Amino acid sequence: TVFSPRITLYYTNDTLVYVPTYNNIVYNIFNNKIEPRLKFDFGDKWIKEDIVYNSSLGENPLKFIETLKDQDFVYFFNELENSTHIYIDFYYKNDSYISIINKKDNKNTLIRLNKNNDFSIKPLSIYKDYFIIPVTTSESTKIINNNYKFKGKNKMFELNNKLQEENNPILMFVKFK
Repeated sequence: TVFSPRITLYYTNDTLVYVPTYNNIVYNIFNNKIEPRLKFDFGDKWIKEDIVYNSSLGENPLKFIETLKDQDFVYFFNELENSTHIYIDFYYKNDSYISIINKKDNKNTLIRLNKNNDFSIKPLSIYKDYFIIPVTTSESTKIINNNYKFKGKNKMFELNNKLQEENNPILMFVKFK
């Protein structure tokens, strides 16, 4: 469905986390119960039930996706979490947003991405304190050529010169500070 999160189930700190479709609440799943873990408050900008449960949704999905861009609510909501940070991405009024919350000091960094922004890569999984991001050769070239500061940039430059195949991504392990 058009509102499905990219990642619906993942583990963090040995707890199974569930990001449901059509919902702004994230849950912990245990053997015998499900408990709310996080709730993201988008106020009146969260999607309305009459849109979610619209029976014409399946009749013309491409037209429906196009109309989302003009609506006044958040859509394509995704969330991932590790022991140090919460990563959220979503769309609002045809713009992509990324929010990174530092759990230690509760600082929230909100980034609005637009057509001129090169940073369109998104994490697909987590491993310990790392977010795993698949990056194509052309995307890695953009990262290397920009002013991003990160550990291992020289090694990535060497690797990038060896890899020319676009459909074979490099897995980046990213740790936010």
